Amino acid sequence: MSIPPDASAWAILTFLFRTDQGVIDRGMWWRSTIFLSGCLAFLSLIWMEVGSYAYEAQSAAARTRLFDPNIFAAYAYLVFFGFCVILIGVSHYNLSAKRCRARGRP
Repeated sequence: MSIPPDASAWAILTFLFRTDQGVIDRGMWWRSTIFLSGCLAFLSLIWMEVGSYAYEAQSAAARTRLFDPNIFAAYAYLVFFGFCVILIGVSHYNLSAKRCRARGRP
């Protein structure tokens, strides 16, 4: 099972990242790995900015008020970030399983 040449973008993404069945070549594995790494790097850069603000705002908010919407937004992003990291990890596993199968490894 491989990617048909006339497949839609959604079908290609589903094949690459949502199932571990099929085979892919080395170039597709590298392009997909770079794509996943770029997504992770982008989300990490956002968290580096938001996370440092959340820590500083939390220290200041402890002295001023009970609920700060900025802190809530920062921790909501942290939950989203964690979910995305897990999805990226699972997607990379599925991608690597296809590549290992193409190379004849179990």
